[in-house]
Amino acid sequence: MLGSDMMKLGTKMTPLDRLKYLPDWPARMTAPVAAAYMGVSPTTFLTRFRHFGIKEGGNLLWARLQLDRKRGIPRTCSVE
Repeated sequence: MLGSDMMKLGTKMTPLDRLKYLPDWPARMTAPVAAAYMGVSPTTFLTRFRHFGIKEGGNLLWARLQLDRKRGIPRTCSVE
């Protein structure tokens, strides 16, 4: 929930601004958010990872688990 201290009237928050208020990185991310997650510029991210994105409507999204696998980070939990 966005409190009055988080969003001022007339101020539009960017996806990167909203990240500060989330408990963790989102499961699916746009290119600017995914680039920040990977620690690279959006241009570098798209050069390296564009072909892994999934088109949903007018959006191109990347799954956090997929990006973790590309970085060699194993899943830490399993669903039973």
